[in-house]
Amino acid sequence: MPTTLRAPTLATTTATVIWNASVDAGTPFGYTAVATDAAGNASAASPELAVRATSGTATYRVLVDGVQRGEPVTEPRIALTGLEPGTDYQVRVIAVDVEGNASAPSTAFVLHTDDTEPGAPVVQGMTRPVWTRTNVAVRLTAKVKPGTAPVRTVVWRFLNGDTLQGVTVKRSFAKPGSYPVQVKVTDAAARASSLWTLVIVDGTAPTVDLPALVRPGPVQLAIADDRSGVASVAARIGEGPARRLTGRRPALRLAEGRQRVRITATDRVGNVRTIDRQVVVDGSGPTIIATAPAAPRAELAEVRLDVSDPIGLTSVVVDGRAVRRDATVRLAVGAAHRIEAVDRLGNRRVLAFTLDE
Repeated sequence: MPTTLRAPTLATTTATVIWNASVDAGTPFGYTAVATDAAGNASAASPELAVRATSGTATYRVLVDGVQRGEPVTEPRIALTGLEPGTDYQVRVIAVDVEGNASAPSTAFVLHTDDTEPGAPVVQGMTRPVWTRTNVAVRLTAKVKPGTAPVRTVVWRFLNGDTLQGVTVKRSFAKPGSYPVQVKVTDAAARASSLWTLVIVDGTAPTVDLPALVRPGPVQLAIADDRSGVASVAARIGEGPARRLTGRRPALRLAEGRQRVRITATDRVGNVRTIDRQVVVDGSGPTIIATAPAAPRAELAEVRLDVSDPIGLTSVVVDGRAVRRDATVRLAVGAAHRIEAVDRLGNRRVLAFTLDE
């Protein structure tokens, strides 16, 4: 769904509306696969497969007061013409993918065309959204260019009917969402102009995930934020100092063993998410013990297996045949044999031997 509609250019009968594109078409994704048998044993994750979405957003439909304006556009912007001066318009955008599937309409953006009289004061700028988080007062400041008469009032109007007066006001919002706000300036000669801006309230902290089982080396963190974006990520390992992680896909380098890791992610408006996790870093393969008779006298000898790994096993294979970790197998005397065991992280151990008479 398109987000953050705004009007960087605005006149009496025309306006340019832009928005944040829907995240879909061309977006890269990484997929891994894990196989699980009937007993619930899981394999190690496969190598990540990089793919790119091919059926994402193809066009955008722009609705003005509920009616589609013109033909669908392919870029996240539209030039609106034929508007009435000094009029409010509600603009919404719908994203449509190449299969014809349509998103829900975006949050309405209230567009107010210019109706400034000659000599009237003018509200300037304010084309960028103002970000805040829930229940935190955000400061709204109007940049006013006086006209030929002194400015008498600056009034802020919210869609619920509330008003505040002053060049700078403070307002908090209890719920996340996008809130159009109008500021109107009037001078001593009763001439006025107004402008709409957008306050976006982000009430959700970033999501943070770190696997509990990893192999040594860089460990990719999964961190995302649904609205304002991630501003900073810090990590603390054990009792060591916290350090800031950088990059779009931050990673940690962990030594082998059990590590206590604390990750703190902060978004652009100050919402904070912290996780504490015990992480097992294992780069060693399973332990394989195979016990055979000291002096086999027959063509086949019984070999007892004891295969173990602290994080669990996904497979034990003897000469190409899957067996239990504690199985007793009959192997040919005088022949070469191979035992292979794999743990849950894909660490592998191979024991190759020959049963001598």
